[in-house]
Amino acid sequence: MKTVVYMPGVWDLLHIGHVMVLKRARKFGDVLIVGVPSDEVVKQDKGHYPIIPCEQRCKMLQALKCVDLAIVYDKLEFVTALRRYDVDVLVIGEYWGKECRHVQAVQHMKDKGGRVVMLPYTRETSTSEIIEKIKKL
Repeated sequence: MKTVVYMPGVWDLLHIGHVMVLKRARKFGDVLIVGVPSDEVVKQDKGHYPIIPCEQRCKMLQALKCVDLAIVYDKLEFVTALRRYDVDVLVIGEYWGKECRHVQAVQHMKDKGGRVVMLPYTRETSTSEIIEKIKKL
């Protein structure tokens, strides 16, 4: 039986930090599924649309060797995907908070006997830093 890993994120302006965290996430199982929020979900969550449209973010992620499947989610919650793909390991970044959707996802994993693994950001780069550099050009 294969171990299914799920990691949600916006994945806007794909950069080395994203690639490194996805490669680390992949090591926790046999299949890595990456959750990608629709543009509307990003707007709802962050107050602005992503720079890269959802379809393109999915295609870039799907092109990475470490990613088996990139799926779009249209609601600001994670339990639906965790159930649908029978996820064994939920990988989260250190940004993970106390919002209801985060608490529910962690509780779901605990209830089913799965794992939740928190990975730190790659300190060398971030999407926000890239945006700030571009603004200064």
